[in-house]
Amino acid sequence: MNELLKSPKVDQYFKENVAYASDELQQENQPRWIYSIDGVFLQKKAVCLGIAHAWNSLCRRLRVPYILVTGEAEIAGNLENHAWNMVEI
Repeated sequence: MNELLKSPKVDQYFKENVAYASDELQQENQPRWIYSIDGVFLQKKAVCLGIAHAWNSLCRRLRVPYILVTGEAEIAGNLENHAWNMVEI
C-alpha cells in the first residue's frame, strides 16, 4: 500500500473505534489513561493527546512520516491545550 493510502486508513480506524473521553476529562481526578495509547486501544476512548500518541504509533509501524504537534485551539471561545498530528503525504 502506498503512503497516500495508509494515512486515511489510520484516520478511519480512529473515527470508527475511538470515542472522545469528555466525561473522564471533566472529572476532578482524571484517569491517566485518557492521555495515552492505553485509553485508545484498551478503553476505546481518549482525549486528543492519547489519540495523537496512538495515531503516531500506527504511523510509525506503517512507516508513514508524521509529527506530533501540541499547542492551543479555540474551543467554545476559550483557548485550550490541544494535540494533533501532521502527516507527510
